[in-house]
Amino acid sequence: MARTVEAHPPVTSVVHLTISSHGEVAIAIQYDALAFALHRVSAEVSDEEIHELWRSPATRFSELLSDSHHRWSTEVRLLADEKEIVPSISQPPTLEDFREWIDTDDGLPHPEAMRIVMHAMLASGTQRISLRVPELLDQVLLVIERPGLERSILPLDPGEFSPPIDVSMVSSPVSNPTAITESMEVDNRTNHDLPSVDQEWLQTSWRFIRQGFLHIIPFGADHALFVLGLFLMASHGKALLIQVSAFTVAHTVTMTLASLHWVLISPRIVEPLIALSILVVAIENLWLKISNAWKTLTAFGFGLIHGLGFASVLVELNLPTNQLILGLGSFSVGVELGHLAILCVAYLLLGWSRQRPWYRQRVVLPISAGIGAIALYMLFERL
Repeated sequence: MARTVEAHPPVTSVVHLTISSHGEVAIAIQYDALAFALHRVSAEVSDEEIHELWRSPATRFSELLSDSHHRWSTEVRLLADEKEIVPSISQPPTLEDFREWIDTDDGLPHPEAMRIVMHAMLASGTQRISLRVPELLDQVLLVIERPGLERSILPLDPGEFSPPIDVSMVSSPVSNPTAITESMEVDNRTNHDLPSVDQEWLQTSWRFIRQGFLHIIPFGADHALFVLGLFLMASHGKALLIQVSAFTVAHTVTMTLASLHWVLISPRIVEPLIALSILVVAIENLWLKISNAWKTLTAFGFGLIHGLGFASVLVELNLPTNQLILGLGSFSVGVELGHLAILCVAYLLLGWSRQRPWYRQRVVLPISAGIGAIALYMLFERL
């Protein structure tokens, strides 16, 4: 579990899809260029692999980048009214970009994100488009900008085509662009009618709820350990629910404040503090025989720290207030559902033993010691 969080946080891929009033399409993608070059998901790349890549000959690095550029041209799929458009790459990361980053190294083992830009042109009369980016980017945030409409954001699963995006407001001068190929059979979702505004909001809300849940299960080892630590020492179910809810509320508060640029704290400070919060809960469980009255405040305080993680991604998107509220609110619902799922599993596995005289010796102490050891490992890695 500790190895799911290395010294560097995984890069969340953000795709900016911009459609001009004349039908020009720009696809700007911020992503983990090194992980992509290594054919790996960002969260799975270790520091050792990054340092080995830095030490490798420049020719190998160049070959990896060349291969990744080829994969971009074949794995990015842009569909316009069920016909495929092949975007052209205009600004891929180069070896010089990485060398420039190394010269201005800020202490992180690899770049937090690099950028690739692709362009295409829509045919006249295009009504809807759909985009898919390489599966290796994992979960992505798709930011959509269209003429006359408010910027919107949509989470996408790995390798998923986006739902149909209405571009009927565009007046493209191109009647038959050569980049468009024959009609292709793709994901059935692109064959649906364009969703209404209410359907779009409902769809976006559901996707953020789902992402919030996935943020806990299976990708939130730190959250899972923290909630499990609370479970082990809770005197009864009501107290536990209050503590976990306080944790979620605080998590939402700091996500909101950070997303509004009111609170900005470097991940280099936040990430070690998250690990430290888990360690403190584990030590409390080992030291105290009963849960104290300050546990709810402790959960709330540490929730404030945990909430700064996801917000760092939303800070750079400059979303309108209503989109931000929808995304954060729905994401928080998913986070709370993930916490409740962890508690349900914990009760199913350990609930029967809570009233046994040996519960503390055989359950609380060894599991808390394990949580503390993992948290200590995380802390040193993040420092």
